[in-house]
Amino acid sequence: MEKLLTVVVPVYKVEKYINKCLDSLIVSDEQMSLLEVIVVNDGTPDNSAIMAKEYEKKYPQTFRVIDKENGGHGSAWNRGVQEATGKYLRFLDSDDWFDETDFPKLINKLRTCQADVVFCNIAMHYIKRNIVRKETLSPMTDGKLSHIADFDWNSLNNIPRVFDFWYCTYRTSMIKDAHPMFLEKIYYDDAILFIAPMILGETFIYFDFTIYHYLLGREGQTMNISSQIVHAKDYAKVCKSMIAFAEQHPYEEQNKKDFVNTRINRYIRNTFIWLNYLSKHELDEAMQKTWFPYVKEHFPYYTEPKVISYYQSLPYWMYKVLYKLFVEKKEKKAFLEDAE
Repeated sequence: MEKLLTVVVPVYKVEKYINKCLDSLIVSDEQMSLLEVIVVNDGTPDNSAIMAKEYEKKYPQTFRVIDKENGGHGSAWNRGVQEATGKYLRFLDSDDWFDETDFPKLINKLRTCQADVVFCNIAMHYIKRNIVRKETLSPMTDGKLSHIADFDWNSLNNIPRVFDFWYCTYRTSMIKDAHPMFLEKIYYDDAILFIAPMILGETFIYFDFTIYHYLLGREGQTMNISSQIVHAKDYAKVCKSMIAFAEQHPYEEQNKKDFVNTRINRYIRNTFIWLNYLSKHELDEAMQKTWFPYVKEHFPYYTEPKVISYYQSLPYWMYKVLYKLFVEKKEKKAFLEDAE
């Protein structure tokens, strides 16, 4: 039987979480025949892959474990996309899980679905604060097939990552056409999904139930302030890849352009914020040679945020004083409230 949905699960050092993740993909026998779960073992040194292979043994018609050398999260996703055979595609990080009540509903909805992107709600679990916050896409109409270029995306401005994998199921052919989409051996590789489905897709549909449960605040997670600082340069590389993707996949609809340009401008600003945690030499290098010149040359819709204009116009010592007083504290507070 042809597969309806492929779920790609990258695995690396997740012994504590892998069973909950994969258990959430167990549905009825009839639905299991429509489901393909590709677990990509990204060279994990712990028992995560061994644990995943127990599911492969028990449900060989659904689960498949692929072993590969470590190449990072994006590498695992690229391999999963390459192997996917389902009509639709979802990504699930192995420390997260799907909703056991609503996931079967999604499979049933996909049987007759023709949209390029399928949106659902998510639940965010904050470990340190011990709270769960649900994110709904209520401005969308439940069950209505719509054109991406016609929707008022400003109505979702409080959810800038709306096309990211937490919310989305993608038509597999759309993602495969841009393969390999994800940068490898780098953090924040999923950021390309902030804009790629908007550029590549034509239609979407929204189902008003929750699929993705996202765990935040665990040690070592990329959405962790210490990881953000250590991997600040990765932000710049991902930012360049987003601009390059928009260049390489031309599109004409003004609504799409407004969305993409706003998201890239937001990412440029965020990149600069995190680059400020590097040394002065590294920041100057990025701004004068490696990152910012690329932005200005290849992204004609660049809108300069005040924080960058201050860096360019003030003596460095004065800029850093102003930055610490008016920017850094605010940015850290916002990040900690959102990520922890």
